[in-house]
Amino acid sequence: MQSGSKFTVVIAKSARKDFEGLPQNIVERIFAGLQRLSTNPFPGTWKAIRRLRLKEPTYRLRISDYRVIYRVQERKIFVLKIVSKKT
Repeated sequence: MQSGSKFTVVIAKSARKDFEGLPQNIVERIFAGLQRLSTNPFPGTWKAIRRLRLKEPTYRLRISDYRVIYRVQERKIFVLKIVSKKT
């Protein structure tokens, strides 16, 4: 995402498909959120981040009515899914 970031953001193929059809302003907000996430992807630093109760440590980032589901492995953030809260 940005040089100097602590974490690299990797967007999975399934998450890329989720971007299709989203309004441009939401896409821009999600990318801004991912850029901020790349500095520290863990709960406690940002109220919009929550840990999900799954076997593998998985988190969600709330941006408006959308949720970005991701996992952190080593120094990479893997964006798995982008879902609307309304569906």
